[in-house]
Amino acid sequence: MPLLSRRALLATATAPSLPLTAARAQRPTLKIGVLTDMAGPYQDIVGPIRTDGRKLHPSHLFQVKKPSESKGPWDYYKVMATTPSEEAFRPIKDGACPLIKA
Repeated sequence: MPLLSRRALLATATAPSLPLTAARAQRPTLKIGVLTDMAGPYQDIVGPIRTDGRKLHPSHLFQVKKPSESKGPWDYYKVMATTPSEEAFRPIKDGACPLIKA
């Protein structure tokens, strides 16, 4: 008899949620929009964030300085070249992100 009461209790508990799950299954897929809010913690960092979520920034090539070239305790690197962010990252149209239709 206890098994029957457990089944009855379970049936009455799950019955009201059945229409809810059917309604959730019929909802359209949520699409991610364009990222336009730059008011967050990344506002002061150089470079925008693209729609696919990639942060664009310049890329630098460094060379380690000789000890004679160093002018301070943290002066270790010399910038040899800088690549602009437009050239450093692949274009958004060439990416494979399924959320982006370029």
